[in-house]
Amino acid sequence: MPGMDPISHAVLGCALTQTTQHRQYAARLGLLGLLAAMVPDLDIIIRSNANPFLALEYHRQFTHSLAFIPIGGLLCALVFHALIGKRWQLSRHHLFWVCTVAYGTHALLDACTSYGTQLLWPFSTARIAWNNVSIVDPLFTLPLITFTALAAWLKRRWLGCLALAWGLAYLGLGVIQRDRAEQAGLQLAQARGHTPQRIEAFPSLGNMLLWRVVYLADDRFYVDAVRINFVSGAAHWAPPAAGSAGSIAAYQPALHTPWLAADSQQAHDIAAFRRFTNNYVGVDAHNSQRLIDVRYAVLPNDTQTLWAVEANPQLANTEHARFVRQAGVPQDRIKQLWQMLQD
Repeated sequence: MPGMDPISHAVLGCALTQTTQHRQYAARLGLLGLLAAMVPDLDIIIRSNANPFLALEYHRQFTHSLAFIPIGGLLCALVFHALIGKRWQLSRHHLFWVCTVAYGTHALLDACTSYGTQLLWPFSTARIAWNNVSIVDPLFTLPLITFTALAAWLKRRWLGCLALAWGLAYLGLGVIQRDRAEQAGLQLAQARGHTPQRIEAFPSLGNMLLWRVVYLADDRFYVDAVRINFVSGAAHWAPPAAGSAGSIAAYQPALHTPWLAADSQQAHDIAAFRRFTNNYVGVDAHNSQRLIDVRYAVLPNDTQTLWAVEANPQLANTEHARFVRQAGVPQDRIKQLWQMLQD
């Protein structure tokens, strides 16, 4: 399951520590911030070979919630103090604040992606996704690395502030680009004579120029790719990818899995998948038993997505549905994505 890449998490946590006035500890605090910012993703160890859906329930759950931030910061501080606190002459109080602030950046950055983060757990299990940055974006990460490394090396606080300013500005640009893409998608839907019941734009892999716009109308998800100019906001639409239908049926339990018993394990698995995807579940055009996450694909104009659930009427009530992941990323898709960025 994707989250924001670990390098971005680490460098953002490190960047925050470089705004401190304690410049003699800049490099040490940077290392602690880097490590604390990656700790929330230790929830990936909560998985089971017997239950392929366990990770869907627990990744980006309690370790990523706002309520858990001080607890996570405290645990990090206790561990770091036991290992290096005395040697580096850092108090428990100082370590707690450094670790808590760095730990807290993780969930907020993850919420900027499309995957969904349970920020309000345990009060709500809603998966919050602001869709304003890709899970991997070099234009976000590389300047952060540069400014943060220089801040630690040269012991210049203003470089740490510059790193944070870059990160915030880039994420802010993502909000603008996302809203532009959604507005363009709404105009396209209206031109087709559709009244969308819901519409969202998702950044494509590694950039903020190309967006995947998905809207629901008449029980179908329509998938389109739009290129949004950074300056003018002008929208340029791309045709559907080769082999893509351009739209797919939205999953309806009574229509697509009428045989599914409400108390069966497969029904629970599909319910978990629907929560995970924020109900962006479509029915694969080539396999009616395969339910796909419409939000994610390598190409923003493709209906062949990265993961799915396969239901099977032959399974016993206690057996799990099959969770399917795309193995690797086809090179031709990467080349097509690069070409779309250049067009």
